[in-house]
Amino acid sequence: MLKKYKITLPQGEVIYVVQTKEPDISAECKTTIMVDDEEYECDGEYDESDVDVEEIDMDSNEEKREYLDKFIARPFEAKDTITFKTDVLKKAIEQNIDFTCQSQTRYNLFGIHFNFQENDAEVVATNRYALSFATIPNIYGFIGKFTIPLPVAYEILDYVNTNQDITDITLSLSEDLKQINFGECNNFKLIESEFPDYNKYVSCEYSMCAKIPTKKFDDLIKKCSNQEAVLLKFSNNTLTLEKNKIDCDFPESVDIKLNTSYLANAIKQIDGNEFFLKTNGHKKEVSIQEVGNAEKKYIIMQMN
Repeated sequence: MLKKYKITLPQGEVIYVVQTKEPDISAECKTTIMVDDEEYECDGEYDESDVDVEEIDMDSNEEKREYLDKFIARPFEAKDTITFKTDVLKKAIEQNIDFTCQSQTRYNLFGIHFNFQENDAEVVATNRYALSFATIPNIYGFIGKFTIPLPVAYEILDYVNTNQDITDITLSLSEDLKQINFGECNNFKLIESEFPDYNKYVSCEYSMCAKIPTKKFDDLIKKCSNQEAVLLKFSNNTLTLEKNKIDCDFPESVDIKLNTSYLANAIKQIDGNEFFLKTNGHKKEVSIQEVGNAEKKYIIMQMN
């Protein structure tokens, strides 16, 4: 759920953000502090320990509503409707919501993208450093695409969880695909900005593929939850992670450094005892996929 954070930079500048997880802080450029995707110039040289991040109380009835209010729309005449099975829409949102950009400064990425094509509907989210992708059959008679803002996506989840007896949920869309409605009197604006082209990452071919036991890997990643990054060292069908070894089908030798949070978010969405980790080598993007399901994947950029 949404939380509020107070970020104090070295020179005393204070930033407030409302998002779902603690902001990522880095100071690799020495005089430049990175807060999520935003740059802040500072005099002198600093590191992450010089930036104070504090979770503060957020009035759920006021501040959260104000955050959502930016997307509230007036009633409109619907041109198209899409009626989902409630569990299908809930799963589509939950599989992607952790990969949305958490800041409105990247407005076109601030939501979950739905692209309804002739046979399938693609559901995508990205924060520029990681991307989630899944497809569901397009049985809805609708062709088109739209991006649901992050606060509205959470509002849909809240609505579904509050009304657990509802088996279907209908999304009503305005003619220009700029507004959406669901439930009773819930009218919201959609993201009015072009979602980036994700096909070159989704359709990428990989020369290296490891099959890894899901639970063993997940247990090790959880132990690294306080680290910004983890180093995966592959060699002779063995994966070494923090001095722990896992047998895997991967004969090549390559080191892969990934953001811990992005990797954990991907693994928690994997169904099955094993998953595929695919890449084209050191410093190339990595694809996390379910075995037997190439239509759901999580793509993560490697860290330097």
